[in-house]
Amino acid sequence: MCGSEPEGAITPPSGGMSWQTPATSTSPTAAPEPAPVPPPMSMWSALEKGEPSFVDALDVENSSISSASLAAGCPSYPPSEVRNWMVCPAFWRYSQIWEPRVDRWTPHALVGTAIHAGIAAYLRNPDTEGTGPASPLHVAIQTLGEGYVEQETWSLLSLSKLVEKGYCALRDAIQERWGVDLHQIYIEYADPHQDPRISRGRKYRVVDFVRCHQGCEPETFEVWDWKTKINLDDQYLGEALRSGMHSWQLLDYSWHVQQWTGTTVTQAGHGLVVLGPGKPKVHWPTVRITPERLTQWHAQARRIWSMMWHDEHMGLARMNFEACSDRHMHFGRECLFLPACHQLNGNQNLFSSLYKMRRNT
Repeated sequence: MCGSEPEGAITPPSGGMSWQTPATSTSPTAAPEPAPVPPPMSMWSALEKGEPSFVDALDVENSSISSASLAAGCPSYPPSEVRNWMVCPAFWRYSQIWEPRVDRWTPHALVGTAIHAGIAAYLRNPDTEGTGPASPLHVAIQTLGEGYVEQETWSLLSLSKLVEKGYCALRDAIQERWGVDLHQIYIEYADPHQDPRISRGRKYRVVDFVRCHQGCEPETFEVWDWKTKINLDDQYLGEALRSGMHSWQLLDYSWHVQQWTGTTVTQAGHGLVVLGPGKPKVHWPTVRITPERLTQWHAQARRIWSMMWHDEHMGLARMNFEACSDRHMHFGRECLFLPACHQLNGNQNLFSSLYKMRRNT
């Protein structure tokens, strides 16, 4: 099973969502599904009414709306949402409500999710190795099958082999790094204070692995997050490893784990699984966590969360014009909402021709 030689790496397809500006009349063969449409976002209409604009949010202390949000307890947005907001606040807001009607499915996220599921099962009970229904590898393959979308580019069989290689590589790397005694404290530790204002119908801020640091004497914790790359050329590996040194996600997780448990976190890192090209490899970029660093991070986080809260309630999220076609920011393709912003001009009354509302909206 896990000892089999890896085959050639799968190369993901290129390209993004294709689109055209909708005509004034709708073709019978492309009639959009009826869906409720929220009122359009218009910065100008808000300004005409004398409402605060995004510029007001830049001075959080002087913004009455942001100050009220802080007084009521501003939500601590999870790292995935912070990242989307940093890329482009308009992209972040639209992606909460809309998704493309037609989009090219790719397995990148699902492969990582499947490997995560298998490793979580292994960490909970390292003695369940094998091929039965309770085995971690079976859990990983089952997770892949549940999320797989039938199409011609990516076969379920090839992805199953890829998940198996990734799971086995990470499991072996964990055994090599920590041995038999993993000192595990929490596995897939979800934020115990799920805020309904930002839950979006699912659990958020789920920490993959928390363990005792150096045998827990004195008791301190390590925080770990698993990452998967289907393909990562050597020329980009250094950049990927360095990004862990200033990872918002790792600092966020470390600060929150300290708050939840009352135990100091002294180290955080990624278990980065690179599936290709060549044989799967696991890298361990780590960050030393200090009280001073977490204090600095939390001061920045509170300011960013307050601006996000302002954007979410004012409906005036700014557009980052520099990110629209930056494929590095959008995982190898242009922004999914490029036509929404630059052809439909942000008028959500027209969005239903290209997008559909998300189920958890």
